[in-house]
Amino acid sequence: MPPGGDPEQWSPSQVKAWLIALGLGQFADAFEEQEVDGSCVAGSDPEPSLTEDVLAELGVVKLGDILRFRRG
Repeated sequence: MPPGGDPEQWSPSQVKAWLIALGLGQFADAFEEQEVDGSCVAGSDPEPSLTEDVLAELGVVKLGDILRFRRG
């Protein structure tokens, strides 16, 4: 079940639950280990925090996974 509330306030464990709900659970541990929180994935900054380079460092390299992440 995806976490509720304001995504910008999610903890790393809530981001992990969100990834699992999106079908991207294979990346959940890496995001949690790197302390990726809601401000990283849903920040209101016009420049995304999780660029394709950063996603690649977290193991997200397949186009389908990147698109699922971006649509999440």
